[in-house]
Order: sequence, then C-alpha cells, then structure tokens
Amino acid sequence: MPVTLLTARTEVRNLLDEAVAQFWSDAMINSWINQGATDIARQAQALWMQTTITAVPLQQSYQFPSDFLGVHRLDFMLENSDQTYSLDYNGIKNMDEIWGILHQLPAAYPNAFYIWNDTGGPASMNYFGTYPVVGAPGTFILYYYRDAIWATSDTQYVDVTPGYEDICYEYAIYKAKRRDRDSTWMEAKQLYDIQLQQMFDKTRRFTDQGDHFANGAGAQWPTYAYADDGMSW
Repeated sequence: MPVTLLTARTEVRNLLDEAVAQFWSDAMINSWINQGATDIARQAQALWMQTTITAVPLQQSYQFPSDFLGVHRLDFMLENSDQTYSLDYNGIKNMDEIWGILHQLPAAYPNAFYIWNDTGGPASMNYFGTYPVVGAPGTFILYYYRDAIWATSDTQYVDVTPGYEDICYEYAIYKAKRRDRDSTWMEAKQLYDIQLQQMFDKTRRFTDQGDHFANGAGAQWPTYAYADDGMSW
C-alpha cells in the first residue's frame, strides 16, 4: 500500500541504523527518497497517465503535459462524433515520407504524429506535431508515462507504484552512504539496480496475459451500427 514520506523516512533511518539524525538530516533523506521516486518513474516508466488535449483547427503542434516522460499512444476524436482515430508515431526525419513537401496540409483528422523538444523558452518543453493538420474541432487523447510528484510534507504519499516503495528506500540508502564516503555504497547501489530490474519485468505490462495481435481490418462492429434492422446478420 502507499506510504507517506514520514513512513518512508523512518524506514530508511531504521535501515541506516540512525533513528535520530546525526550524519543525515531529515531534509537530505526526504530529498533522496523523492529522487528515488523520480529515478524509478524515469527508468521503469510505470506511472501511466491519460489526459485530453483540445485540438484546434489548423494548429499543428501541441505541448505535452509538464510531467511528460514518454508517449505510449495518441488518439484523435472528432467533435460531436463517436469516431476515434489512432495516430502512428514517426520520427521527424521519417515524416518526409509521409508529408512530402506539404508539411501543413489540413484534413478532417490526422493519422501521424512526431515529437521534438523546444529549448527556446525558460525551460525545455516537449511538443508533438500532427499530420495532416487538424481541420476540424476535436480532442486528442494522450496516453503517456509521467514523472513522479515530489512529496513535500510528511503526510504526503511517496509517488511510486504501490508495492515498490522499498526501492526508494534502497536508493536513499545508496545516496546516504555515498555522501558519507562509505565504500559499501556500491553494494547498496547494486541492490537498488537489481530491485529496479525486477520491477521492469513485473510492471512492463502489468499483466501475465499474452498479447493479441490484430491488423484492424477484421474489426467486428455490432450489427445495429450498420445493418438495416436488429434482425439482420
């Protein structure tokens, strides 16, 4: 179950055999616990998120959420329609094979998207662009991997996948020992890496079921959606 920052810090101190702060302050351990959550989120990509972004006609690029780490899937849904279109990802270079010389061609819905990073502002931000450019109002449905949210109070939960909080402990221990120039920090780091790899194997798909592959051509719609009457088969 989720643990609070206070619980996590208490556990780390127990493992460090320092119940009362002497070598490592509470602020240090809090920071390392949060850094651990961030490192786990970045490497394991186990914090899955879904959000919507308003599609503006003739606007080609859109900013990802600020906690964006990586994209899993991007769909487009036309306004006042039950139709949803899945966009295929392509690198910006490969887009030349799709858009040719008409980079901003408008259409009712896009079928491809690309990603790039803009460092021109006060902070580096990630964007995605679509092709064709959306020609009608709608909504993008974004499935992505998000960054961890730092716990800033003792009652706030450590932002890591439930059941894997102890990996944050190992990260904090490795950082504490490294700061103290304790040679066993390498063993602590190795233990962290081993547990993180085990997390990769378990959370990559969050299921033990096999995949089902479909090419999309054989999708079966309910009869009422295309037949003359409900008795037609």
